[in-house]
Amino acid sequence: MILGVSFAITGCRFIGGGVAGGSYDPISIVKAAKDYAPVIANDRITVSVLSNQGDSPPQLFDTIMHDFSFSQTKVDWNRVRVPGTSLVASYSHAVFELYGVGVKAIGESLPSVFSGRFVVLGVGKVSAESVIMIVNRARATTGLTFVALYASDDTTLYKAVLESVQVWDIRVAEHSIDILGPSEIRRITMK
Repeated sequence: MILGVSFAITGCRFIGGGVAGGSYDPISIVKAAKDYAPVIANDRITVSVLSNQGDSPPQLFDTIMHDFSFSQTKVDWNRVRVPGTSLVASYSHAVFELYGVGVKAIGESLPSVFSGRFVVLGVGKVSAESVIMIVNRARATTGLTFVALYASDDTTLYKAVLESVQVWDIRVAEHSIDILGPSEIRRITMK
């Protein structure tokens, strides 16, 4: 009997599943997300990682885009209109889509480990340029977060899969966006 229970518990790490809140993503899917190649538009932004010398930021989840002019805490398969624009966003089966006047502006396929959750969306201005940012968290046992930043011309400025401990809060300044964790700040600065 103990052998059967042991297999069921350890098998979850290989094939996924689990019990209630203790579920796991399969190791192969987690590895694929960790191997996701980051994108940095070096001609338009710089990314620097600084040590966080101040207080730890609050660990925000649905409200992580609170600092943007517009934020939507839940973007899923229901289309969400971005106020003040002609943009409509949706997220389903690990694909984020942003439409403007019937034309797909952004179609982003996230690693499959992010398929079970909704996207948090933020729209704002940095260095007088309109930007769109999305964040999606994998389940807590996986501990990964997808972050992407797009320019108003639909250019991908930044996207990466980060450890969840690196993404507790996101703050917008005049010329930069800070992705805050308790020990580091990932600063995306517009050139």
